[in-house]
Amino acid sequence: MMMMMMMMMMMMMMMMMMMMMMMMTKFITQLQFEFNHILLLNSIIYLIYKKPGLCTLLDVFFL
Repeated sequence: MMMMMMMMMMMMMMMMMMMMMMMMTKFITQLQFEFNHILLLNSIIYLIYKKPGLCTLLDVFFL
């Protein structure tokens, strides 16, 4: 009986870990996408205005 309980606990832990990993990867990919979007936006604005100060300001605003 104890062995069964231990096995169940291990399985639960493994499942939780897998779920967490999946969530983290999803979150990281989303963050990466957002970051790329912000970088693109900043580069466009930088090209339009040619002011580095504005870029940093936007970085702070978005992040």
